[in-house]
Amino acid sequence: MKFLRIIFLLQISILPVMVVGQISGSVYENKGLAERNSEVNIGKIFSNIQVQAYGTGGSGKQELITITQTDAKGNYFLNVEEGKTVKLVFGEGSNKLQSSHFTPKVQFVKSPATNINWQVFQPAHYISGNPYLVSPIYINGKGNDSLSALSALFLDEQKPVTLATSKQVGALWAVTYNRATKQLYSAALAKRHVGYGPLGTGGIYRTDWLTRTTTNWLDLQSLGIPTGDDHHEGLKAAIDSGSIDPKLMTDVGKLSLGGMDISEDTQVLYVMNLLKNHCHTNKIPQSI
Repeated sequence: MKFLRIIFLLQISILPVMVVGQISGSVYENKGLAERNSEVNIGKIFSNIQVQAYGTGGSGKQELITITQTDAKGNYFLNVEEGKTVKLVFGEGSNKLQSSHFTPKVQFVKSPATNINWQVFQPAHYISGNPYLVSPIYINGKGNDSLSALSALFLDEQKPVTLATSKQVGALWAVTYNRATKQLYSAALAKRHVGYGPLGTGGIYRTDWLTRTTTNWLDLQSLGIPTGDDHHEGLKAAIDSGSIDPKLMTDVGKLSLGGMDISEDTQVLYVMNLLKNHCHTNKIPQSI
């Protein structure tokens, strides 16, 4: 029996042992303030970002070894055999994040390793190098078809581009841009001495950015959503005409529309109804 025990122990001692190492890091927004991995660069952290590790399998081909997601603090941890080189792939299936110039989406790492980060930026937060500034302009009266009520100014130029006249849109406030379809949306505003456009208090207008033409897009009231009545009085088309317009004084900030924005995936338009204190959502057509 003693002899058998010795043989059994010897058999156990020669079994191969795999030493597991760990690869870890974080996924966060790079603010572009310093060099790679500097703490001052860390902006927003991202949870639930997929991190995959590929390596050479038994067949000699590349295969998925392990996979994980970043936690609530933006950190991830992968258990990989010590000494093994793997290909890390960050953010597979996500189109909202792009790699900064510090860290690529695909990295080759030998286990164990720490501080293997993916520094990203969100394209929706940035603009081109030569942007336009778009702004409503308030034209006294109602129905003037010669003066711009929505203009765009290229920052390197001094002459504004007319996108819509007062007769086309009236008083506007909220403006938002759909980068996917290259269309600009603008919404009605209750403003004394400046009339509404043809869609009234619930009007949303759409401008084709390529042709610089503006058309009626949506009237919330036509969908059964109250946005208030038009209480303007005595407004005329002439820019130098006078009006008292007394009833509008109590409407300002209390009816028509307020802020407006488009979701990051460019699928939904959000607009604030000041009469109902409610934010409405509208599905945006993705084809022009």
